Amino acid sequence: MEIAKIGLYDSYLSTLGGGENFLAVLAEFLESEFPAAEIDILTYDEYQVPLQALEDRFDVSLRRTRIRTLRPRRRRWLARLHPIRRLLHEHDISKVSAAYDLFVNNTVYSLAPPRAPFSIYMCMFPLDPRPGWMRNTGLAARVLAPYARYRGRLYHRWLAGYSLLLANSEFTRGWIRRFWNLESRVLYPPISIRSVLDLSRKRRSIVGLGRFFPGDHNKKHDVLIDMLARIRGEAGGDWELHLVGGRTDVPGTDAYVERLERMAAGLPVHFHFDASRAELGRLLETSSLFWHATGFGEDEDERPEKLEHFGMSTVEAMTYGCVPVVYASGGQPEIVEPGRSGYLWRSLDEFRTGSLEVMRNRDAWERMARAAHAGSQRFSRHAFRLAVRALLAAELESGRQGRPRGVVEGWAPTG
Repeated sequence: MEIAKIGLYDSYLSTLGGGENFLAVLAEFLESEFPAAEIDILTYDEYQVPLQALEDRFDVSLRRTRIRTLRPRRRRWLARLHPIRRLLHEHDISKVSAAYDLFVNNTVYSLAPPRAPFSIYMCMFPLDPRPGWMRNTGLAARVLAPYARYRGRLYHRWLAGYSLLLANSEFTRGWIRRFWNLESRVLYPPISIRSVLDLSRKRRSIVGLGRFFPGDHNKKHDVLIDMLARIRGEAGGDWELHLVGGRTDVPGTDAYVERLERMAAGLPVHFHFDASRAELGRLLETSSLFWHATGFGEDEDERPEKLEHFGMSTVEAMTYGCVPVVYASGGQPEIVEPGRSGYLWRSLDEFRTGSLEVMRNRDAWERMARAAHAGSQRFSRHAFRLAVRALLAAELESGRQGRPRGVVEGWAPTG
């Protein structure tokens, strides 16, 4: 089929996070793959950014891509009926998709059914059909389970029409099957990989990457600070911890940051809020370890959205030769080879032991640093482009335009 118009939907474009990295690299690839196509990035007034900001942030060149502003109907009269308002909004997006030959939905938790001849849903993590108030509520959850199953069937019906349903990890793929009764393909996010490894500038420095905010998917900076306090006397030398991330406008962020700063008082902990790409690069070049604790202490069956769905920051650190010591949940086990390219931990004791192993043993650290760099190569932008090209070719040639996806036997969306 001919692809003349492409629409890339991202309702949170201005966050310039991992999802937007995927979008930018994909747009650049589609420009080269479909040289005659017009490409629109679809977003809203409040989340719009200049195209140049997208190019600068993710080091891409977009020549035939434009940003198209969507102006949704607000329907303020439905403010107290949020589910209905949400469904009508998704219907609006569905109608927008009909104007394109290829429509890519890159918005987390979107439920918009596609109307384009060919469509792709990029799932960072699937929306749980159980409302938050139904989880961990015992008898009430069991009594209302049919309601959750009904919602799950609706999600399945709305999203089954996508030509390609893509997951950012095997972890996410499993939860798509569990929540939506849909099969998907794994497409790992594209990472800017360093081809040459230089370990000459490494210092006794640990880096942790992740935005600062409280609540769901919190990056657990407090766990990292506490671990440094516990082991700094055992590690040998003056190890420092550098915490890098954007300071969000999520309610409660200021109080969260203030608590972290109180915890870090008197410790060699340095905060780098809203660091530039250049500053981040310098920190990764000089750091020897990478720590990550997202998901620690969470109920992984009841709240899987609070885990690390893939682990882009882990790969980014590995490509600089930072040895990862990361919590073993979500997508992290798909990235780190325990004992070879880093360590996975499930308990604070394992976190401590894995960290000290590389902090005390220079030879072990260097061996793992080189293995980490080598392991990061499979998540490169080049690997991403090859994977996308193969997926598009297979689907376009098969003529699978909106054909419903496979189902899982015996499925029920109970979490």
